[in-house]
Order: sequence, then C-alpha cells, then structure tokens
Amino acid sequence: LTTTAQTTDMGHHDMIHISTNLLYDAALVPNIGVEYSFATRWSAKVSGMYAWWSNESRHRYWRVTGGSLEVRRWLCSTVNAFMLKGHHIGIYAGAYRYDFEPKDKGEMADLNYAIGLTYGYSMPVSRKFSLDFSLGAGYIGGNYTKYTYRDGEYEWLADMKRQYFGLTKAEVSLVYHLELGGK
Repeated sequence: LTTTAQTTDMGHHDMIHISTNLLYDAALVPNIGVEYSFATRWSAKVSGMYAWWSNESRHRYWRVTGGSLEVRRWLCSTVNAFMLKGHHIGIYAGAYRYDFEPKDKGEMADLNYAIGLTYGYSMPVSRKFSLDFSLGAGYIGGNYTKYTYRDGEYEWLADMKRQYFGLTKAEVSLVYHLELGGK
C-alpha cells in the first residue's frame, strides 16, 4: 500500500529556492534571488540585480544595481514538502541606484528606496522548478538628477525628489528548488 503524504511544511530546512525574475532578464538586467523557509508557512527572500551597460561612443547608459528583502506568509494549508507553492502575501523593502541615458538626456539616482506589500502565486512546472508571479504596491522615495549631453559635455538640468505611491514591484520568476541534504 502506497500513500502520498502532504505536509504543512513550506519546504524544509535543507532546501533553498534560487530564482531569477524573467521580467528583469528581458530588460537585460541580470538578477538572482534566494529564498529560505524559516518556519511553517514562512519564508524570507533576498534578491539582487546588477547591470552596468554602456555604449560610451554614443553616450548611452543602462546602469542599475540594487537589492531587496521580502518576508512571505504562505496561505495554503497543504503543500509538497519540497516546493514553495500556492498563494503568498508579504512585506518587502529594497534600495537601488541607476543611471539611464538612452539618447542625449539622462536620469541618475545614487539611492532610491522602496517599501511595500506583495501578493503572489507560485505554481510548479516540474519537481525541481516552479514559476512565481508576484505584484507589490507601496512607496518609492529618493532623489535623482536629470541631465543632458550636449556638445561633448554633460549638463545638469535639475535635482528632483521622487515620492511615488502605487505599484512598485512585478515579478515573473523561474524558481529552482535546491535540496542541500537529505533527511
């Protein structure tokens, strides 16, 4: 007689979940996230991104670096012990800097920050992989500078203050479930 047991454990303590946000990947911003289940139905995820592309001869820049920390509460009552799956809510905080200059005008920030609430759903696509869909809403703040490149020199246009409330985060992440040891 074979029985399939299910548990309320959201992963186990010998597993980590490694992810990449496919939306950032599509925008040419390499990124990685690592999630760990620290209690029944609770996990923490740390994410980072880094892209420092430039086309110096044309003064085009696509530069961004940053990271975030999110704590998630998983809402489902029974799951496979090897995967984080189902609905989740969370709270996150992050910081980033950037320099975008697609043509002759650019925008640069040394530090912007975000804080907000998230809702998501994770679904398995195989035993080792899943897709995680997540949206966040909250606040983005910080300062940034607008500038232009004219006649071979950079020219400051304005210092600006960012205060934004609304959608602040979107993820479609491919997640790999890595078992570190056996029980």
